[in-house]
Amino acid sequence: MKKIAVFGAGFVSRPLVKYLAQQNEYELLVYDQDLVKANTVIRGLQNCSSAGLNVNNTSELEAAVKNADIAVSLLPASFHVVIARVCLKFKVHLVTTSYVSPEMKALDAEAKNAGVLFLNEVGLDPGLDHMSAMKIISDVHAKGGTIIGFESSCGGLPSPKDNNNPMGYKFSWSPRGVLLAARQPAVYLKDGGEKHVHGEQLFKHYWMKNVDTIGDLEVYPNRDSLKYRDLYGLKDTRTFFRGTFRYPGWCDTIDALAALGYLKENFPHQHPATFLELTAVLMNVDVEKFNVDLLADFLKLEPESDVIKRMEWLGLLSNNAIKDPCFFTFGCAC
Repeated sequence: MKKIAVFGAGFVSRPLVKYLAQQNEYELLVYDQDLVKANTVIRGLQNCSSAGLNVNNTSELEAAVKNADIAVSLLPASFHVVIARVCLKFKVHLVTTSYVSPEMKALDAEAKNAGVLFLNEVGLDPGLDHMSAMKIISDVHAKGGTIIGFESSCGGLPSPKDNNNPMGYKFSWSPRGVLLAARQPAVYLKDGGEKHVHGEQLFKHYWMKNVDTIGDLEVYPNRDSLKYRDLYGLKDTRTFFRGTFRYPGWCDTIDALAALGYLKENFPHQHPATFLELTAVLMNVDVEKFNVDLLADFLKLEPESDVIKRMEWLGLLSNNAIKDPCFFTFGCAC
């Protein structure tokens, strides 16, 4: 059996490991710094084992990679290149779901010379969107057609029957990754002109699009669309847009959280004990004087607005204790 080393035991790992295990063709080894999580991922599956691993420990990482035929990195993107370099050393193929970073791209020639495949961007988005887009584009070109405008939008969303919370969203990948993506600037092409959207303006720059069988969804630009224009073979198209779908209400709510400061790299030096205290600190308001009217005025909303109600549902206006010390370190990869 081919051996596949899966690094990371988060949300994305579970369906991958389950699918591969059901093929009965592979021996799977799941590694994570949290052995309990790794054990949970493989529970009840055949031909699977797990082990604790510190990716920053070179000897541990090398031992895990050199025994594999393929490595799959589902860790935070910052670790992919660390694993890639070890894969080069032992000539092991690598797969990730993440965007190709400049550091990963710099390894392209070395990987080709070593006869090693580094396959990135094979998740939902990026991934399935690329595949479906290229199928359509190839079909059009095969029929002699010309594409003058291209728009593709994608979103990992709960199905309508399971869309049962006010945010219209359920995490299927790293929550930290979702929030990091929420701060990214974007650029796309519209009628021959480039449209640049700053990260802090991202969730003000959205519109509605009707999707068959689902209804109206919000769509906003997804990072840098233009870098895929040539890769898709559409260098002459005058419109080129890649977007993200969300259920209505998402953009205004995330925009409000950003305005409060919940998406900042660094929280205030003082670490409030509750979410209500933190919201007050971010507003620079004494917690004893805090009320919903002040919050609504700060955000230029009505006190009964859906955005305020979603914040209440999230618990940001509650006296629930902030128990995890990593909460105040946005860059923490725990």
